[in-house]
Amino acid sequence: MYHSAPFWSEVAHTWKDKQFGLFLGRDNTTLDRLTAQPIERAGQLTLGGVDETLFQGELNYVDIIPTTTYQLPSAGNNGSMPGVSGGSRGTTKRAVFWAVGMDGISVNDVPVDMGSYEMNSIAVLDSGTTAIYGPPAAVRSFYSGFGTAFYAGSNLWAFRCDEVENYRTTISFGGQAYSLEPSDLIMASAQGTGKYEGYCFGSVMQFDQADSYWLIGDAFLTNVYTAYRLDPPSVGFAQLADEVNWKYKGGFGVFSAASATAAQMVSVIGAVFAGVFAALL
Repeated sequence: MYHSAPFWSEVAHTWKDKQFGLFLGRDNTTLDRLTAQPIERAGQLTLGGVDETLFQGELNYVDIIPTTTYQLPSAGNNGSMPGVSGGSRGTTKRAVFWAVGMDGISVNDVPVDMGSYEMNSIAVLDSGTTAIYGPPAAVRSFYSGFGTAFYAGSNLWAFRCDEVENYRTTISFGGQAYSLEPSDLIMASAQGTGKYEGYCFGSVMQFDQADSYWLIGDAFLTNVYTAYRLDPPSVGFAQLADEVNWKYKGGFGVFSAASATAAQMVSVIGAVFAGVFAALL
């Protein structure tokens, strides 16, 4: 056995509809759908199907891409796999993350240069990650569309907070572009002096490796309804229903530029929710 199966994929075999749906509400004062009482961080996980009241139109399903290489177990007296010469055990790729092909990203209808590596056009979806991470050159291309943006170090970019409404950002999957609410492009206020005065840190951050994939967290996932399907393995995207697409009304938290690190900003595939649901097989 290569790895342990997650809880949901084990019980999904008993479901008629072998998928679960996820809606992530923004951190805002909202009303509970059942009690109509104010709550914080409204959201909903639906097991064994999706909640069609939370999205518009049809779900746009995109096939899962196997991304993780496993070494095959040995077989036979000589320890080799049949058909594999030289005693090699061989390798295979398995789908262990919700990884799908990403068509592209644009800022004000200008495409971002995604890069030339194969992994640069693959997105791993993770509700346990707050931000959006991408290859450094692609993230640099993304912020080139922001007139005041500059690299702040520690994988962070900064731009003027009062200009965020000027930037229309979309991420495309399965031939469909999905828009981000401008406030979701802000991770935190820099709250500094000098070059940081009036600036915010962006929620699109960069990995160190040029050949990395994209890690798509809540900064995007709060803008869509997503469905995670076992058979066939795929992720569905849909535009949120207007009545649940709440806009963020709060202020932005303070984050010190001097102490900012990527580890402090996000939990990369490490939160409890992601630990239970991130793996596919």
